[in-house]
Amino acid sequence: MAEKCTKGNTDEINKSKDVPSDTAQDEESKTKDEQGKKIEMVSPLSLFRYADGGDKLLMVLGSVAAIIHGFALPLMVIVFGELTDSFVHDGLMKNIPANSTLNVTGDFTETLEEQMTRFSYYYSGIGGAALITAFMQISFWSLAAARQTKKIRIELFHAVLRQEIGWFDVSEVGEISTRLTDDISKINDGIADKIGTLIQSLSSFVAGFVVGFIKGWKLALVILAVSPILGICAAIWAKQAPNMKERKQHLFLTIT
Repeated sequence: MAEKCTKGNTDEINKSKDVPSDTAQDEESKTKDEQGKKIEMVSPLSLFRYADGGDKLLMVLGSVAAIIHGFALPLMVIVFGELTDSFVHDGLMKNIPANSTLNVTGDFTETLEEQMTRFSYYYSGIGGAALITAFMQISFWSLAAARQTKKIRIELFHAVLRQEIGWFDVSEVGEISTRLTDDISKINDGIADKIGTLIQSLSSFVAGFVVGFIKGWKLALVILAVSPILGICAAIWAKQAPNMKERKQHLFLTIT
């Protein structure tokens, strides 16, 4: 009789080992649910849904300043080219004999010192304008982003408080703090001075090609032929960067 009881208890223990526990089933179902969920992507304009009139004004002023800032580099290239030509013309005029028939075109009413003074004024004006517009570009976009992320952080905190008590049981310990800090910081990084830098780069790109086609269209066509390769490299980098950030965030949540 004792042997039968021992055998029966052993069979029940073995069966209980084969049957998964409720905790394991919950973890397995939770893992499947997380794998089945897809991150919903939002449009770039949706990031600015919390912007009010003051934020929009700051972004418009920052964009105008970024466009003007982008024109600075092509204008400096033009001034530098004229400065180089002035050295070449001055050297030719000093080395050409009086009875030479060489035809040299250019405005030689100014001396070399006067031309250098004029170019220094050009550089000072462009540098001062670039300094002012760069300050406006970064400060306006950063201020607008800070105002919007503050509203997003408040809305997220209120949304967390409106959740049922069961939501806190299924959520991870560090998820709430991570959402309030890392995710909103990423939004702030995306809509802050990086937008101004993007507008500035596009402005420099367009202005540079306009100047290139006006001053030397052959060389501009050669540079334009290489542009697709640079664009492909930039696209690959932009695609891999978010994946690296997501893996870093997942690793941080796993550790905490």
